[in-house]
This record gives sequence, C-alpha cells and structure tokens, in this order.
Amino acid sequence: MRRERLRHLAEVRVSNVDKKMVDGEVPVHLCNYTDVYYNEQITADLDFMEATASPDQCLTFQLQPGDVLLTKDSETPDDIGVCAVVAETRPRLLCGYHLALIRPRSPLVEGRYLRHALASSPAKAEMTSRAMGITRYGLRSSAIGDLTIPLPVLKAQRTISDYLDRETARIDAVIEMKQRAASLAKERLIAAVEAEMSVGDDIVALRRLATSITTGSRDWSDMVGDGDGYFVRAMNLRRGATAMDLGTDRLGRLIPPTSAEARRARLAPGDVVVCVTGYPGSIGYWDGRLSPAFVSQHVAAVRPKPGVAGRWLSFALLAPSVQGQIEARQYGGTKQGLGLDDLKALRIKVPSSERRERAAAALEKAETNMLRITSSIERQINLLEEKRQALITAAVTGQIVIPRAA
Repeated sequence: MRRERLRHLAEVRVSNVDKKMVDGEVPVHLCNYTDVYYNEQITADLDFMEATASPDQCLTFQLQPGDVLLTKDSETPDDIGVCAVVAETRPRLLCGYHLALIRPRSPLVEGRYLRHALASSPAKAEMTSRAMGITRYGLRSSAIGDLTIPLPVLKAQRTISDYLDRETARIDAVIEMKQRAASLAKERLIAAVEAEMSVGDDIVALRRLATSITTGSRDWSDMVGDGDGYFVRAMNLRRGATAMDLGTDRLGRLIPPTSAEARRARLAPGDVVVCVTGYPGSIGYWDGRLSPAFVSQHVAAVRPKPGVAGRWLSFALLAPSVQGQIEARQYGGTKQGLGLDDLKALRIKVPSSERRERAAAALEKAETNMLRITSSIERQINLLEEKRQALITAAVTGQIVIPRAA
C-alpha cells in the first residue's frame, strides 16, 4: 500500500494557546489535553475550559470538523500520540496547549481515517521513537510531519473508517461492561471497610496512633535507577485498596543512602504508606517483603505505635469517613497535596484491640477477593484492548479485507 509523510497529507500546527485569562484578548473555549486523551471524537457538547486568545490564535487554532488533534507531550514516550477527530465544533473553540492540530488536505485524506491510521501500531511506534526528553517527552512539529501514513484511495478510507468505528464501538462496549463489574467489586470492599471502621468509642488523631509520620527526601533523584535498595513512590499505591503494586516495572531502585534522613525514611514491616502529593489519600500496607525500602517525597511513612496493628490502621485510613477528611484538607490546584500536619490531624475511630484484630482479618480477606476479581477482569480488558489495537493496525495497513456493512 502507498505510504505518504503526514506533512504531504495535512497541515500540522502545534498550539501555543495557554489556559490563562488575559485582559483585552478574545474570550474562547479550549479543547485541552484531557479532552483529547479521553475522547476519540470531539463534539460541541463537551465541557470545554474558558480562556482567552489573541486574534491571530483564534484564526490559526479554531477547530473545524475533520481536524485531528494529537497529544504531543507525556511523561513517558509510549503514551504520546493519542488522537481525537473533531466531529462537531462551535465558534471560538480552539486547540489548546500540549496538542497538535492536524488539518487534512482534502481530497487526499479523511480525518476519521487519519485518526485510525495514527492510532495504528506502526504509527505509535514511530512516535515513540521520535519523542525527545528526559523527565517529560514531546514531539516536535517536524517529527509529527515526518510520520508515514498508509494511504488508500478516499473511498477505501471511508470504508475502513466506517468498519473501525463500528467494530471498535462493539469492543469498547464490552470493555465498559467489564470496567463496571470491576468498579462494583471495589465499591463492595469500600462498603465493607466503612462498616467495620464506623465502630469505636474513641476518636483520636492519627498522631496519637503513630510513633513517626514522615516523607522521603527531595534530593534523592541522582540515586534512583540502580542499586540494592527499593524506592516506594505514589505509583506503587492503588486507589481503593491497601495492597501495594510492587511490580518490577513500577518499583524504583536506588543506592541505599546512609544519612540520618535516609534512616528516617526507611520503611519497616507493618508501616502504612500514604500518598501526599498527586493522589492524596491512596493507602498502602508495607509487609516488609522487600528491603531496604525508602519512601519518596510524595508519600508518607506512618509507623504505628506498639499495640496498633498496621494492617488495621491501613484500612482505617482507607475508610470513606477518613478519605473525606483527606479530601477536605487538600491544597493546590492542578497537583493536589496533603501536608504532614493535616495528615497527623486525621480523626480515626478506635475500637477495642479484639475488634481491630477481627476487622483487619475480615477486610484483608475481602480485599484479597476483590483483587482476585479485578485482576481477572483487568486481564480480560487487556486482551480486548490488544484485539482492538490489532484490528486497527490490520485495517489501515491492508492486512484484512474489510467486509461491507450489512
């Protein structure tokens, strides 16, 4: 099949329209990164951000039906290049920052087909290889223009687009059903946690249940990468569960530091780990299977006092009544945070030691069951997503014959 560089098929414009409101500029709505990341089609009824732009920006980045928007930046190179096609627009709806606006040159290529072609495995691999950066990766407009796209005739493009729109919608419906099932399993666990943790005559601050509450150092970035130590970060904490995600692809390694600050940030079996930056309130129980391990600056290590089991305390912090306190105490705008003083001040119901022991055992069993169910569902979803990706790639590269719609 004929292939063409994207610059020969479309105009590529990297947006410079930021989210600020500036006096004297034109009021606009912005289609931003998250609008593209979570929607394959941009429609006029989405909840767009209000901002302002210059008259030149309004002319250059006004969205038109058939435009394709591409996320050009991400924290990892393999997450770059998520696309959405503009199905509907409205006056003064502009392409926002961190996005590239790709406008097909009719009649060479159709926007719907171009979105599918850019979502194919060869295109995604090409974008990953062209991404530049260290802590954050991005694509330059020239790199986007250099992408090569399979180019069948326009009639075939429309046939491929109709087929993929139809078939991917079917797969997406099954994925959504399975995601709902996983959400229900998580909700049942949280309901059980709240039922167990609503019992207790005493209500005490977290500081009274712990010997220390601290975070890691801000200056350890140079030590992360290799070494015999483990670096526990926010990504190791799950939302809605206390079992930590310690997969080798998510757990950092570092050369074990020996300073007093490092000794303070070192985890011990039975500690509770709390996210304080990014997704405050994510909770983890540290069972000590890996050692030595240290917390990053984005998570706090809570060391329970003698007589207070970390397993029980982790579930107590997961309870909706405590999570509500965490949400109320958060600070920050785009990146939420929880101060250590606010963490220490959280109010927790404390029942008898026997009741705490029974509750921890029951909830650990319930959590294990929930993780078994959700892990199975996640594997099924992964297989469906792989099937979806393979279908898109096969269709746009001519590996399958596209059946006509009935």
